[in-house]
Amino acid sequence: MGDPYGMVPGGLYVDTETNAQRWVNENPQNPAAAAIRQQITGVPQARWTAGGDITGWVRSYTSAAAAARQLPVLVMYDIPNRDLGNFAKGGAASISAYLQDLVTLANAIGDAPAAVILEPDALIHAPSLPLPDQGGRFGALNAAVGLLTGLASNTAVYLDAGEAPNHDPATLALALVRAGIAGVRGFSVNVSNFSDLATCHKYAAELIGLLGDQAGIHGVRYVVDTARNGNGRPSDSYIAAHPADWWCNPPGRKLGAHPAIVNDGTGCDALLWIKHPGESDGTVGVVTGVASGTFDPRLATALINGS
Repeated sequence: MGDPYGMVPGGLYVDTETNAQRWVNENPQNPAAAAIRQQITGVPQARWTAGGDITGWVRSYTSAAAAARQLPVLVMYDIPNRDLGNFAKGGAASISAYLQDLVTLANAIGDAPAAVILEPDALIHAPSLPLPDQGGRFGALNAAVGLLTGLASNTAVYLDAGEAPNHDPATLALALVRAGIAGVRGFSVNVSNFSDLATCHKYAAELIGLLGDQAGIHGVRYVVDTARNGNGRPSDSYIAAHPADWWCNPPGRKLGAHPAIVNDGTGCDALLWIKHPGESDGTVGVVTGVASGTFDPRLATALINGS
Protein backbone atom coordinates (compact mmCIF):
# COMPACT_ATOMS: atom_id res chain seq x y z
CA MET A 1 0.00 0.00 0.00
CA GLY A 2 1.29 3.42 -0.94
CA ASP A 3 2.66 6.01 1.47
CA PRO A 4 3.26 9.24 -0.45
CA TYR A 5 3.54 11.55 2.54
CA GLY A 6 7.31 11.58 2.79
CA MET A 7 7.45 12.63 -0.88
CA VAL A 8 5.39 15.83 -0.53
CA PRO A 9 7.14 18.39 1.70
CA GLY A 10 5.10 21.11 -0.02
CA GLY A 11 1.83 19.88 1.45
CA LEU A 12 -1.44 19.53 -0.43
CA TYR A 13 -1.82 20.54 -4.07
CA VAL A 14 -4.12 23.44 -5.01
CA ASP A 15 -6.21 22.56 -8.06
CA THR A 16 -6.48 25.62 -10.31
CA GLU A 17 -9.25 24.14 -12.45
CA THR A 18 -12.16 23.81 -10.03
CA ASN A 19 -15.64 24.94 -11.03
CA ALA A 20 -15.36 27.70 -8.43
CA GLN A 21 -12.15 28.98 -10.03
CA ARG A 22 -13.76 28.94 -13.48
CA TRP A 23 -16.73 30.90 -12.16
CA VAL A 24 -14.49 33.52 -10.53
CA ASN A 25 -12.47 33.85 -13.74
CA GLU A 26 -15.66 34.38 -15.74
CA ASN A 27 -17.35 36.69 -13.23
CA PRO A 28 -14.58 38.84 -11.70
CA GLN A 29 -16.88 41.82 -11.08
CA ASN A 30 -19.59 39.82 -9.35
CA PRO A 31 -19.99 41.00 -5.71
CA ALA A 32 -19.42 37.43 -4.50
CA ALA A 33 -16.21 36.86 -6.48
CA ALA A 34 -13.70 38.43 -4.08
CA ALA A 35 -14.77 36.37 -1.06
CA ILE A 36 -14.96 33.16 -3.10
CA ARG A 37 -11.47 33.81 -4.51
CA GLN A 38 -10.04 34.51 -1.07
CA GLN A 39 -11.70 31.74 0.93
CA ILE A 40 -12.37 28.91 -1.52
CA THR A 41 -10.48 28.89 -4.81
CA GLY A 42 -6.99 29.11 -3.31
CA VAL A 43 -7.58 26.20 -0.95
CA PRO A 44 -6.45 22.63 -1.82
CA GLN A 45 -9.37 20.52 -3.00
CA ALA A 46 -9.82 17.04 -4.41
CA ARG A 47 -10.30 16.38 -8.14
CA TRP A 48 -13.25 14.03 -8.82
CA THR A 49 -13.40 11.57 -11.69
CA ALA A 50 -16.07 9.24 -13.03
CA GLY A 51 -13.89 7.31 -15.44
CA GLY A 52 -13.76 7.61 -19.19
CA ASP A 53 -10.99 9.29 -21.17
CA ILE A 54 -9.07 10.65 -18.18
CA THR A 55 -5.45 9.73 -18.91
CA GLY A 56 -4.39 13.15 -20.15
CA TRP A 57 -5.72 15.30 -17.36
CA VAL A 58 -4.82 12.83 -14.59
CA ARG A 59 -1.21 12.75 -15.78
CA SER A 60 -1.13 16.53 -16.07
CA TYR A 61 -2.68 16.97 -12.63
CA THR A 62 -0.43 14.52 -10.80
CA SER A 63 2.68 15.62 -12.69
CA ALA A 64 2.10 19.26 -11.79
CA ALA A 65 1.65 18.29 -8.15
CA ALA A 66 4.79 16.13 -8.21
CA ALA A 67 6.80 19.00 -9.69
CA ALA A 68 5.63 21.18 -6.79
CA ARG A 69 6.37 18.32 -4.36
CA GLN A 70 2.75 18.48 -3.24
CA LEU A 71 0.07 15.82 -2.78
CA PRO A 72 -2.81 15.70 -5.27
CA VAL A 73 -6.07 14.18 -4.06
CA LEU A 74 -8.40 12.37 -6.44
CA VAL A 75 -11.85 10.89 -5.87
CA MET A 76 -12.99 7.87 -7.88
CA TYR A 77 -16.78 8.11 -8.14
CA ASP A 78 -17.72 5.59 -10.81
CA ILE A 79 -19.15 2.50 -9.11
CA PRO A 80 -22.09 0.94 -11.02
CA ASN A 81 -25.47 2.13 -9.68
CA ARG A 82 -23.79 5.12 -8.06
CA ASP A 83 -25.92 6.99 -5.50
CA LEU A 84 -28.70 4.43 -5.98
CA GLY A 85 -30.20 6.52 -8.77
CA ASN A 86 -30.53 9.69 -6.70
CA PHE A 87 -29.18 13.19 -7.45
CA ALA A 88 -25.66 11.95 -8.27
CA LYS A 89 -26.78 8.87 -10.18
CA GLY A 90 -24.53 7.36 -12.80
CA GLY A 91 -21.39 5.29 -12.69
CA ALA A 92 -19.92 2.68 -14.99
CA ALA A 93 -22.29 0.53 -17.02
CA SER A 94 -20.85 -2.70 -15.62
CA ILE A 95 -18.27 -4.00 -13.19
CA SER A 96 -15.93 -4.86 -16.05
CA ALA A 97 -16.21 -1.31 -17.40
CA TYR A 98 -15.62 0.01 -13.89
CA LEU A 99 -12.45 -2.01 -13.47
CA GLN A 100 -11.18 -0.82 -16.83
CA ASP A 101 -11.69 2.75 -15.60
CA LEU A 102 -9.64 1.86 -12.51
CA VAL A 103 -6.83 0.52 -14.70
CA THR A 104 -6.88 3.77 -16.66
CA LEU A 105 -6.75 5.85 -13.49
CA ALA A 106 -3.99 3.79 -11.87
CA ASN A 107 -1.84 3.79 -15.01
CA ALA A 108 -2.30 7.54 -15.41
CA ILE A 109 -1.11 8.14 -11.83
CA GLY A 110 1.77 5.70 -12.19
CA ASP A 111 4.48 6.22 -9.58
CA ALA A 112 3.58 9.85 -8.82
CA PRO A 113 2.60 10.56 -5.20
CA ALA A 114 -1.18 10.81 -4.82
CA ALA A 115 -4.13 10.06 -2.57
CA VAL A 116 -7.32 8.46 -3.91
CA ILE A 117 -10.67 8.46 -2.12
CA LEU A 118 -12.38 5.32 -3.38
CA GLU A 119 -16.12 5.56 -4.02
CA PRO A 120 -17.95 7.86 -1.61
CA ASP A 121 -21.13 6.23 -0.28
CA ALA A 122 -20.48 2.89 -2.00
CA LEU A 123 -20.32 0.98 1.28
CA ILE A 124 -23.13 2.76 3.09
CA HIS A 125 -25.42 2.15 0.09
CA ALA A 126 -24.49 -1.51 -0.32
CA PRO A 127 -27.23 -2.86 2.01
CA SER A 128 -29.86 -1.16 -0.17
CA LEU A 129 -28.79 -3.11 -3.26
CA PRO A 130 -30.35 -6.45 -4.25
CA LEU A 131 -28.43 -9.26 -2.59
CA PRO A 132 -26.57 -10.44 -5.73
CA ASP A 133 -25.50 -6.86 -6.45
CA GLN A 134 -24.13 -6.47 -2.95
CA GLY A 135 -21.63 -9.23 -3.59
CA GLY A 136 -20.74 -7.67 -6.90
CA ARG A 137 -20.08 -4.32 -5.26
CA PHE A 138 -17.75 -5.74 -2.64
CA GLY A 139 -15.99 -7.75 -5.31
CA ALA A 140 -15.58 -4.63 -7.45
CA LEU A 141 -14.11 -2.66 -4.58
CA ASN A 142 -11.68 -5.45 -3.73
CA ALA A 143 -10.56 -5.57 -7.35
CA ALA A 144 -10.27 -1.76 -7.41
CA VAL A 145 -8.05 -1.89 -4.33
CA GLY A 146 -5.79 -4.42 -6.01
CA LEU A 147 -5.52 -2.41 -9.22
CA LEU A 148 -4.75 0.89 -7.52
CA THR A 149 -2.21 -0.51 -5.10
CA GLY A 150 -0.60 -2.67 -7.76
CA LEU A 151 -0.35 -0.10 -10.55
CA ALA A 152 0.00 3.18 -8.63
CA SER A 153 2.77 2.38 -6.19
CA ASN A 154 2.93 5.71 -4.35
CA THR A 155 -0.80 6.26 -4.00
CA ALA A 156 -2.51 6.22 -0.61
CA VAL A 157 -5.95 4.66 -1.11
CA TYR A 158 -8.83 5.38 1.27
CA LEU A 159 -12.09 3.42 1.16
CA ASP A 160 -15.03 5.61 2.06
CA ALA A 161 -16.69 4.84 5.42
CA GLY A 162 -19.54 7.35 5.44
CA GLU A 163 -20.22 9.69 8.34
CA ALA A 164 -20.64 9.12 12.03
CA PRO A 165 -24.20 9.87 13.18
CA ASN A 166 -26.00 7.85 10.51
CA HIS A 167 -23.93 4.68 10.50
CA ASP A 168 -23.14 1.95 13.00
CA PRO A 169 -19.35 1.60 13.37
CA ALA A 170 -19.54 -2.19 13.72
CA THR A 171 -21.50 -2.50 10.48
CA LEU A 172 -19.12 -0.20 8.62
CA ALA A 173 -16.05 -1.96 10.01
CA LEU A 174 -17.35 -5.25 8.62
CA ALA A 175 -18.08 -3.58 5.28
CA LEU A 176 -14.56 -2.15 5.17
CA VAL A 177 -13.12 -5.62 5.76
CA ARG A 178 -15.25 -7.07 2.95
CA ALA A 179 -14.16 -4.24 0.64
CA GLY A 180 -10.45 -4.87 1.19
CA ILE A 181 -9.36 -2.40 3.88
CA ALA A 182 -6.45 -4.71 4.77
CA GLY A 183 -4.86 -3.87 1.43
CA VAL A 184 -5.04 -0.07 1.54
CA ARG A 185 -3.79 2.74 3.74
CA GLY A 186 -7.14 3.50 5.35
CA PHE A 187 -10.58 5.07 5.02
CA SER A 188 -12.26 8.43 4.59
CA VAL A 189 -15.03 9.87 6.75
CA ASN A 190 -17.56 12.66 6.36
CA VAL A 191 -17.22 12.96 2.57
CA SER A 192 -19.74 15.57 1.37
CA ASN A 193 -21.19 15.69 4.88
CA PHE A 194 -21.26 18.00 7.86
CA SER A 195 -20.27 16.27 11.12
CA ASP A 196 -17.99 18.38 13.32
CA LEU A 197 -14.36 17.40 13.60
CA ALA A 198 -14.58 15.92 17.10
CA THR A 199 -17.41 13.63 15.98
CA CYS A 200 -15.42 12.57 12.93
CA HIS A 201 -12.32 11.72 14.96
CA LYS A 202 -14.41 9.73 17.46
CA TYR A 203 -16.08 7.72 14.69
CA ALA A 204 -12.74 7.03 13.00
CA ALA A 205 -11.20 5.89 16.29
CA GLU A 206 -14.11 3.49 16.82
CA LEU A 207 -13.62 2.04 13.35
CA ILE A 208 -9.87 1.65 13.87
CA GLY A 209 -10.48 -0.10 17.20
CA LEU A 210 -13.03 -2.49 15.69
CA LEU A 211 -10.80 -3.31 12.74
CA GLY A 212 -7.96 -4.15 15.11
CA ASP A 213 -9.94 -6.01 17.76
CA GLN A 214 -12.34 -7.97 15.55
CA ALA A 215 -10.47 -8.38 12.28
CA GLY A 216 -6.82 -8.17 13.35
CA ILE A 217 -6.18 -5.32 10.93
CA HIS A 218 -3.84 -2.79 12.52
CA GLY A 219 -2.17 0.42 11.44
CA VAL A 220 -5.22 1.73 9.57
CA ARG A 221 -5.19 5.48 8.85
CA TYR A 222 -7.95 7.91 7.88
CA VAL A 223 -8.74 11.29 6.32
CA VAL A 224 -11.61 13.67 7.10
CA ASP A 225 -13.60 15.87 4.73
CA THR A 226 -13.84 19.25 6.49
CA ALA A 227 -15.08 21.31 3.52
CA ARG A 228 -18.50 22.07 5.04
CA ASN A 229 -18.41 21.00 8.68
CA GLY A 230 -17.62 24.33 10.35
CA ASN A 231 -21.06 24.47 11.98
CA GLY A 232 -21.55 20.73 12.28
CA ARG A 233 -24.70 18.94 11.14
CA PRO A 234 -28.09 20.59 10.68
CA SER A 235 -30.32 20.69 13.73
CA ASP A 236 -32.38 17.66 14.73
CA SER A 237 -35.51 19.64 13.95
CA TYR A 238 -34.32 20.41 10.41
CA ILE A 239 -33.42 16.76 9.82
CA ALA A 240 -36.80 15.64 11.17
CA ALA A 241 -38.58 18.08 8.86
CA HIS A 242 -36.56 16.90 5.83
CA PRO A 243 -35.99 13.18 6.48
CA ALA A 244 -35.37 12.22 2.86
CA ASP A 245 -33.08 15.05 1.81
CA TRP A 246 -31.78 16.94 4.87
CA TRP A 247 -28.25 16.43 3.53
CA CYS A 248 -28.98 18.29 0.29
CA ASN A 249 -27.67 21.88 0.52
CA PRO A 250 -28.91 22.36 4.09
CA PRO A 251 -28.96 25.93 5.42
CA GLY A 252 -26.59 27.24 8.07
CA ARG A 253 -23.55 25.15 7.12
CA LYS A 254 -20.08 26.67 7.07
CA LEU A 255 -16.60 26.07 5.69
CA GLY A 256 -14.57 23.85 8.01
CA ALA A 257 -10.90 23.58 8.93
CA HIS A 258 -8.49 24.26 6.09
CA PRO A 259 -6.97 21.17 4.46
CA ALA A 260 -3.67 20.06 5.94
CA ILE A 261 -1.51 16.97 6.17
CA VAL A 262 -1.59 15.70 9.75
CA ASN A 263 0.05 12.27 9.48
CA ASP A 264 0.75 11.90 13.20
CA GLY A 265 0.18 9.40 15.95
CA THR A 266 -3.57 9.96 16.15
CA GLY A 267 -4.28 7.88 13.04
CA CYS A 268 -5.41 10.88 10.99
CA ASP A 269 -3.38 11.42 7.82
CA ALA A 270 -5.04 14.63 6.64
CA LEU A 271 -7.93 17.04 6.79
CA LEU A 272 -9.18 17.48 3.23
CA TRP A 273 -11.72 19.44 1.24
CA ILE A 274 -13.13 16.52 -0.73
CA LYS A 275 -16.55 17.96 -1.50
CA HIS A 276 -16.08 21.25 -3.35
CA PRO A 277 -17.64 24.13 -1.38
CA GLY A 278 -20.30 25.82 -3.47
CA GLU A 279 -21.11 22.77 -5.59
CA SER A 280 -24.68 21.60 -5.18
CA ASP A 281 -25.72 18.32 -3.60
CA GLY A 282 -28.94 18.31 -5.64
CA THR A 283 -31.95 20.35 -6.59
CA VAL A 284 -33.37 21.12 -3.13
CA GLY A 285 -32.20 22.88 0.03
CA VAL A 286 -31.16 26.44 0.79
CA VAL A 287 -30.75 27.03 -2.97
CA THR A 288 -33.12 25.07 -5.20
CA GLY A 289 -33.04 23.91 -8.79
CA VAL A 290 -29.24 23.52 -9.01
CA ALA A 291 -28.13 20.15 -10.35
CA SER A 292 -25.76 17.98 -8.34
CA GLY A 293 -22.13 18.97 -8.91
CA THR A 294 -22.95 22.41 -10.31
CA PHE A 295 -21.18 25.38 -8.73
CA ASP A 296 -23.46 28.17 -7.51
CA PRO A 297 -22.06 31.37 -5.92
CA ARG A 298 -25.05 31.56 -3.59
CA LEU A 299 -24.13 28.19 -2.07
CA ALA A 300 -20.49 29.25 -1.79
CA THR A 301 -21.41 32.54 -0.13
CA ALA A 302 -23.70 30.78 2.33
CA LEU A 303 -20.80 28.52 3.37
CA ILE A 304 -18.42 31.46 3.71
CA ASN A 305 -20.90 33.33 5.92
CA GLY A 306 -22.25 30.28 7.75
CA SER A 307 -25.75 31.52 7.00
